[in-house]
Amino acid sequence: MSYNFQIHKYKNGHQLTASSIQLERIDQDMVDRLSDISGQLRPGETFDPYFTFYPVPSENFFVVARTWQDLSAPRAGCVLTKSIIFKIDEWETENLALLAFNSLRESSLDLNPPSIHSHQQIKPIPQVTNAPIGELTEALFLEQRKPIVIFDCKEVETLVIRLYSVFWPSLKRSFATCTYSLAPRSISNRPFDLQFSTNNMRTRFSDWVGRRIDGAVDSRKIARHHWTNDLAARIFQSDHPSVIDEKTSAVFNFESSGNENLLRISLLWEELYIRATRDSSPLAILGLLDIINSQPGQANVLYQTLETIIKRNVSTALNNLDNQEAWQFYSGLLLKHKSKLMGREMMTEVQQAIKSLTVLDPKSALNFISDFSPSIERIPALLFAGIGDGLAKAPFIQKIIFDKKISDKLGLLLLATSSDFAESVMTRFEYSSNSLSTIIERCLSLRDEKSVSRAINNLYPHISSFAHKSVAETLLRNANSEQHRHILKAIAENTSFEYREFDDLILKSAISYESFWFLLDLIIENNRDGKSDELLIKLLYAHPGMIRKFYFDNRIQSSTREKVCVELFKNLNNETLIVLAKDSKLFLGICEILISKKHFDRVKLAELLFLSDISEESILDILSQFTSKALSSIASERLVDFLVKCFDDYENANSLKSILSKLDRIVANSLVLIVFDSNKSLSRLSSIFELLMTSGVEVKYSLIEHVDLVSEKLADKLPGKLNVNIVGYWISLMYASKDVEKQSKAAIYILGYGFNKSQADPTELILASFPLTYEIFRQGRNFAQKLAYWVFSDWDKCKTLRHDLIERYLESNWSRLGLIQIAQKSGILKETVSILSDTKKGKKFLRQANEELRISKVKLPKPIIKMLNKFEND
Repeated sequence: MSYNFQIHKYKNGHQLTASSIQLERIDQDMVDRLSDISGQLRPGETFDPYFTFYPVPSENFFVVARTWQDLSAPRAGCVLTKSIIFKIDEWETENLALLAFNSLRESSLDLNPPSIHSHQQIKPIPQVTNAPIGELTEALFLEQRKPIVIFDCKEVETLVIRLYSVFWPSLKRSFATCTYSLAPRSISNRPFDLQFSTNNMRTRFSDWVGRRIDGAVDSRKIARHHWTNDLAARIFQSDHPSVIDEKTSAVFNFESSGNENLLRISLLWEELYIRATRDSSPLAILGLLDIINSQPGQANVLYQTLETIIKRNVSTALNNLDNQEAWQFYSGLLLKHKSKLMGREMMTEVQQAIKSLTVLDPKSALNFISDFSPSIERIPALLFAGIGDGLAKAPFIQKIIFDKKISDKLGLLLLATSSDFAESVMTRFEYSSNSLSTIIERCLSLRDEKSVSRAINNLYPHISSFAHKSVAETLLRNANSEQHRHILKAIAENTSFEYREFDDLILKSAISYESFWFLLDLIIENNRDGKSDELLIKLLYAHPGMIRKFYFDNRIQSSTREKVCVELFKNLNNETLIVLAKDSKLFLGICEILISKKHFDRVKLAELLFLSDISEESILDILSQFTSKALSSIASERLVDFLVKCFDDYENANSLKSILSKLDRIVANSLVLIVFDSNKSLSRLSSIFELLMTSGVEVKYSLIEHVDLVSEKLADKLPGKLNVNIVGYWISLMYASKDVEKQSKAAIYILGYGFNKSQADPTELILASFPLTYEIFRQGRNFAQKLAYWVFSDWDKCKTLRHDLIERYLESNWSRLGLIQIAQKSGILKETVSILSDTKKGKKFLRQANEELRISKVKLPKPIIKMLNKFEND
């Protein structure tokens, strides 16, 4: 491998005589100048060859030159200089200094160019044993660097070549050196970095502003830095010159960075690392962590080299150090982990160690953290977490902690960082909740949002007793929306909401955070053995819009559903109940629950039923389960109107009949009057009448009481064909009346229906009503005759009645025997037979009556039978 060179010597002046490279003018000018003698010689003075190291102004090349005194020149002070010119990047990255040095040392005072061969054997650099290496080391590496001149130094060339062997690239490319300066030398308007001269040249350096070092061995000074001797020995006396060892160099890589401060940091790292590994010094570890924090770019790499040592000391410090030192080590360890490099496993070990240390001496732990100033110091959370965990295990924690020995700030930090501490506080202070609440209130009132939030998160899972009410109130007041939900959930899971002391607090907080639905779901989910029933009732009472969700939730126990519905029905105002009644499915379910209970306001329920949207059939079914007394309490007008409405279209006859059978006389009377009001039009009147006749004593009594009105309506509205039951009920009703006038009117209406509307044989009706009507005329009862005249306008006397009766039977297919029965019952049999026997048609009628008698089961007196038999053969 060959490099460029130049040779300068005297030729009518100091000139370039040979060159393998053409440099830029500015670079060449410098090489021309520096290749000349380094200063003025005194007469007769001689010198040995010397070296010059320097970069050119363009910074593209670096020059290593050797200068010989040329005594063959025609004038004094002439020199011959051979210069090897390296490209700057090669000079920086490759170890060329020793190659160049050896090549030039082997060269002679001739015009042959120097050559460098990479395969040439490099001999070890000799040690420097007789030079001020300590002071030079301090000047170059441990203190602010200035240009240096060393007088009367021995082993100069060895010293220089060792320096260039350890220089890092950025220093190597700019560092200018002359091993024999007859006067101060400069480069690009700055002094050479390092020059060597003789003592008798001191006067020429009188204006020297840089550092002066006396090279005499007996004048070496005592080291000013504790790294001086080690570093000097490593650079100048080691077989392999270096500034720091390879491991440290690989970690910090200061050679590439060019940051000379990093050298001193590397040296400190190396020293502390040795102490930490060899002496197991915890304080050394803290120093190493300081270095890591000062080098954020290298923090991860540095920490990896230290992690094993830290782990070892974490586990041993508790046993090897006294309490105070242990506290300093663990707290310092945590304080210095600013880069968050500590892994989860080590964090756990540190926290456990602090916990153990606290258990051993809780008072010392509190005294230690009390010395912190939270307003100005960053207190590691892990430190407080470990202390809090330890205090949780300590006896007499109440007195230790809250006997005004720590500030509210420190109390907050303990609660925020240690869940064990928070749990211990909650469990041990159950019976002094007021004082606990006061303390926690003060802690949570501090302006430290993050710590307050964490403290709340650690405290709320342990709310489990009625004594925690004040604490719960404090937590809820300081919680955010998400924490509010977690607090409610904790109360639910721990207590099933069984403590009534919490109810108002919980409901109030639900209003603040608008979390009613969430609370409802919590209550339902955690209602064990009905413990949450009371809170549930209060919640639904305050927010009745949630009742539907509650009622139809499958998680609700039937006992809870019943209890809540009964209480809500009992306490909700009418307006709210009316709204609920409009939800037919919900209200029907509530009604089913209420009706199964013995004690509830049935009048209120009935009123709501009439206002609800549930079906009439369902209402009937519910009312049918009321007692007579309960039905009597209902407003009669509402009940009657509802029943009348049901008469128009009812399917559940049993329920309706059950209700009717329980009506008192007043309601029954009102019902009959409305149903049989002449102005009231009801479909299915025959069915309604039949239902009323079979639905209890009071209804039937009312029908009897108003038999005249009933009969008038029936006569007017019943169809022409009646079933046997209707006929029987109508007749029985007439007979049952004790009021002669009403009974007479009923008889006239029944007779009128039989004569004028009936499409079937009306004999049964006429048999019941004609005798009474005939008697009215016979006795001349004016009140009834007026009605009779209105019904039968041509009736004016009994004779007319008899003839009309006979004529209707003769002209119809009605029962022949029936007429005989009617006549007998009316006391006009003889007159009737006499009238019939006067005509052929009448005689036939009598024969037909006799035939009908023989095949029927009717029993007549023998004289009547004998009378009818007389017409058998006519």
